Amino acid sequence: MYLNWDKCVSIGRLILGYVVGQGATQVLQLVTGFLIINWLTKDAYATFALVIAIQSTTSVLVELGLSQSLVAFLGKKYEDSKVAGRYIRASRYLRNHMLFAGGGVLLAFFYCIAPKYEWSGGVWLVLWFSVISALVFQSWSATYNPLLLLDKNLKVLYTIGLSSGVLRVGLIAVAYLFGVLSAPLVLLYGALQACAAGWGAREQTRAMICEPPADVSLRTEKREILSQVLPRVPSSVFFAFEGQIAIFLISIFGTTNGIAELGALGRLAMLFVIIRKANSILVAPYFSKLASGQVFSKAALFVCCSLLFALASSAFVYYLPEPFLWVLGDGYQHLKFEVFLVMAVSALNLVSMLMFSLCLSRKYIFSWYSIVDIGPVCLAMVIGYVLMDLETLSGVLYFSMMMALVKLSSVTFVLGYGLRRERVSGAAT
Repeated sequence: MYLNWDKCVSIGRLILGYVVGQGATQVLQLVTGFLIINWLTKDAYATFALVIAIQSTTSVLVELGLSQSLVAFLGKKYEDSKVAGRYIRASRYLRNHMLFAGGGVLLAFFYCIAPKYEWSGGVWLVLWFSVISALVFQSWSATYNPLLLLDKNLKVLYTIGLSSGVLRVGLIAVAYLFGVLSAPLVLLYGALQACAAGWGAREQTRAMICEPPADVSLRTEKREILSQVLPRVPSSVFFAFEGQIAIFLISIFGTTNGIAELGALGRLAMLFVIIRKANSILVAPYFSKLASGQVFSKAALFVCCSLLFALASSAFVYYLPEPFLWVLGDGYQHLKFEVFLVMAVSALNLVSMLMFSLCLSRKYIFSWYSIVDIGPVCLAMVIGYVLMDLETLSGVLYFSMMMALVKLSSVTFVLGYGLRRERVSGAAT
C-alpha cells in the first residue's frame, strides 16, 4: 500500500480552489446581505424578506431535484459530450415545463396577496417579474453547472459567481447613494445577477455538450431522471414550504417588525454558505465516483465531522453573540438568544443537507423515501402548532428547532439504510 502523491496534490488543489473561491463568494454575499439589511428600512426589508422566501419556495418547486440528479447520472460519463447533451436536454425539457406552470401560479398568487401587504399600483407586478426572471436564469445555472463541477473547473465557476455578485452589489450601492434604493429594485438587481450567472454557465459549457437533433427521442433519459425525481416529489413540495415556514408563520401570526427581524436573522445562516455549497461542489461529485467498498467508512467519517462542526459552531454563537449582532446593525441588538437559536437551527439543517447530498450521490432514493421524510416532520408541525406560541419570534424559532431535529433523524435513517444496503450488495458481489 502506498500514497498516491499525484492524487493527493490534485485533491489538495481542488480543496484549496474551493476554499479560496467559495470564501471570496461568501464574503461578497455576506457584505451584500448585510448592506441590504442596513440600507433598507424595516418595512422595505420585510417586503424583501417575504418575496425572497416566496422565491426560494418556488425555486424548489420548479427544480424538484432535477439538477441534483444530473450529477449522479453523468458521474464519470460527463466527458462524453453526446451523453451530456442528451441528459442536459432531457433535464431542460422537464424544467421548462415546471417553470411555465410555476410562473402562471405565481402571477395569480402575487395578485391575490398584494392588498394584504399594500403593494399598490404595479409594485406587485414588478415583484413577480423579478422572481420569475431570477428563477428562469437560475435554471440555466442549475442545468449547466454540474458539468463544471464534475470537470473540477472551479476557477470558471467562481469567476462567473463573483463577477455577477460584484455587478449586483455595485448597482445596489449606486442606488443607495442616489437615494432610490427600494425592495423592488434590490430584487430586480438579484434577477440581473442570476441572468449574468446563468448566461456565463451556459457559454462556458457549450463545448462540453453535443445535443441530439430535435427529432431524437430522449424517453430513456427522461425516465431515468424521473426515477430519481418522482419518489422525492412529495418531500420536495413539502420542504419547499417547510424551508420557509418560519417567515411564513411570522407573516401570518406576527407583525411586519417580526418579518424584518426574522429575515435579518436568517441572513446569518449565510455564514454556513461555504460549507453548504460543498454539497454540490465537492461532496456529491466525490461520493458519486467512489467504489462501493469505500463508501461506508468515508461517509461515517464525513457525518461525524459534520456533527462536531454543528455543535462547536452553535456553542460559539451561544457564548459570543455580539459579533453577529454587530453585523446586523441598529434595530436588532436585542436579539441575543434569537441569534443562537437561528444559528443552531442552521447548523442542524446544514448537517441534514450534507447527509442528504450523500444519499443523492449514491442514489439512496427509495420508493418509501417521502413517507420517512415527511411523516415525522408533519407530526412535529402539529405538535408545535398546538404547544408553541407562534406569535413571537422565539416561539417560531423553537418551532424551527424541533423540525430541524426531526428532519436530521429522518435523513440519518435513510442514509443508514442506504449504506447498509450498498455494503451488503458489495459483499455479495
